[in-house]
Amino acid sequence: MAAGALYYVNQLEHADIPYVTGINVSPAERRRMVEEANIKCAGCGLCSGSMLIAELTGRRLTLEEYRDLSYLCGANLEPGTDMRIYGTALAQRFGIWMEMTDDADMLIRCLRTKGRAIINVGGDRPGYKGIFSDVGHYIFARGYLEESAEIEILDPAFRAGKFDGNELEGRVRTKGFICYAGIDVLKRETDNRSPGYYLFWGNS
Repeated sequence: MAAGALYYVNQLEHADIPYVTGINVSPAERRRMVEEANIKCAGCGLCSGSMLIAELTGRRLTLEEYRDLSYLCGANLEPGTDMRIYGTALAQRFGIWMEMTDDADMLIRCLRTKGRAIINVGGDRPGYKGIFSDVGHYIFARGYLEESAEIEILDPAFRAGKFDGNELEGRVRTKGFICYAGIDVLKRETDNRSPGYYLFWGNS
């Protein structure tokens, strides 16, 4: 595929692909991690990474290949995928640039300069109901709409009606599977995570 072309992967469609994470958890937590050891439950980072690489480089690999890279670099030792480790591995393997930040202005500048980003949302916490997830979750940012001041997002756990309900209504706009959210929404979604934004640029 051509670099820059829209490419979407939904983790909810891949319960059949094993992905073991949380190797370092306590014995009490291990049973839950075994039950969730697949792309559907734990693969938001891998799916976001696959969309990132496809759009920046035009290369489309299988989710198994992205999973095996996580195993190789040790990004799966805690529950989910450690994007500090995994993003670095992606950058090294595919010859792209990565920067980590909590600065939302840097996120916007990245997207304005044909970069892409993986956003680290933090889920529910006291006094706040997560919009994209009730737990930690990675989403893929592919652009910035100047006219509406919105970030264009591909959520690997998107489903119809996900953003319906009194607490979520109107916070995210959707067009098919593409989501749009203002920067203030994303600042709140990431304010319990650091880094909140993993920024990437290709070499072209």
